[in-house]
Parts: sequence; C-alpha cells; structure tokens
Amino acid sequence: MRYFWPARGKFLESLRLAGRVFLLFDFDGTLAPIVIHPARARLPIRSRRALVRLGRRPQFVIGIVTGRTLADIRRRARLTGAFYVGSHGFEYVLPGGRPVSLSRRAWFATLRQLRRRLRELLQPGAGLRWESKTYSLALHYREVGPAHVANVLRGARRVAKEFGPPARLQHGKKLVEFLPNVGVTKATTVRQVLSRLTKGLRRSCAVVCFGDDLTDEPVFRAVGRQGWSVWVGGNRARTAARYYLRSPAEVTRWLEWLVEVTR
Repeated sequence: MRYFWPARGKFLESLRLAGRVFLLFDFDGTLAPIVIHPARARLPIRSRRALVRLGRRPQFVIGIVTGRTLADIRRRARLTGAFYVGSHGFEYVLPGGRPVSLSRRAWFATLRQLRRRLRELLQPGAGLRWESKTYSLALHYREVGPAHVANVLRGARRVAKEFGPPARLQHGKKLVEFLPNVGVTKATTVRQVLSRLTKGLRRSCAVVCFGDDLTDEPVFRAVGRQGWSVWVGGNRARTAARYYLRSPAEVTRWLEWLVEVTR
C-alpha cells in the first residue's frame, strides 16, 4: 500500500480523462473522527465546506457509504446533491430521489427474536452499548474491559449460530453487528447506484473511495485497479485498498487540496 499524497500527480491526470468523478466516503473514522458514543460523531466544518464546494461542480458526485441509517447520516452530513448508501447497503437514496430499501419484511421478525435472545445472554452496561438500527443490531464494546470482550464475542457468535442463515454476524471496529444474510453489502449497493448514475454517460468515470473499516473492504475490491481506493488510518498490510492516509484530518486536508487544484 502506498501513501496517497505522492500519487497526487497521477491522480490529477486520471481526473482530466474522466467525464465524471465519484468521491465515496465512509463516515465514522473516515470523514469524522471515531468517538466513544456514536451519537456524538460530527462531520468537521472544514470537511463539510470542502465537500459542498466540490459537490457544486458538475464533474464531481459525492457519495456517503456507511453503516449508519439513512435518516441518521443525512441529518449529520447535510450535503445537497450527494447520494447516500446507509445500513451497510440495505438502503440508499439518489440525489433528489426517494429512499430505497433492499431488505425483506421477514427479517424484521427475525431481528426482534434475535434481540430478545441476545438480552438473555448479554446485558447492556459495563461498557457494552447496544445500537438498534432499522435493519440491524450493533453491539459496541469499545468501553468493555479486556477481560470481558471475549464473553461479548462468544455470546454474539452463539446467537449468530443459533439463528443460522437468516442472520449474519459482521465485525467492525470494536463492534459486531447482526445483519440480514441476503448478499447485500456496501459494495453491491454502490455498484447498483453507480450503474444508475452513469447510465447514458459517454465519457469514462473515475471512482475514488475512502474507508477505515473491514466493512469497507468489499468496496475497495469492487473499485479494483481501475479506481482509487484509500485506507484511512495509516499503512495497513491486510487491505484491498491501494493507498492510505493517516487520519480523518488528512482526509480533510486532501479535500481542501482537491478544491484548490480543480478550480
């Protein structure tokens, strides 16, 4: 993996050849710094200002691809003209469009049963935080003592095994999350969205994606060598991303640089 800054000349050359440039960002840990309480995460003012300026230019399309729900991320980002992929791909909305759900109704009954079973095994508290979303249930163990993390993971795996194929257990940064097991990921929905947004375009498009978590790896793989994939969090040996930046603060600086060089 290579540091992204030295590649900026090559990157700018690819932009000159592209008719449209899609800039895709995870939110937590990528645009916004990681915080202990997810409800307190905020898009930095400088990042939002740069994204707004880029989004006003015809060449650029901004996309936020996150595990947060659509309602949550749209409220936090407030980026007019952007598209959003929420709930790890289970819902999305195009610019000016209506939200689209990719889940099945039967999952909601399974999710209710799964919550009840988890509460029998794992009680919230002692640092363990439960986050009930529209399509999933996340267990955040960032504040759980090291001696008890194994118990949390053991309980989560046990419930995942009991519920079998209808549910899948997804690991992230200091969290595990139960999702429908129907082949939907951030990457599958990003492909669907880009297919719709590029329909009828005659010139080639460039795709740049930034992420900081295991859940972003399918998007990195989908972009492949034809696009620009950037891991946020320093050099990492095991990732499909081709480049890296060190922190959300560096993403902010990169956005501000892009604003200046593409005026």
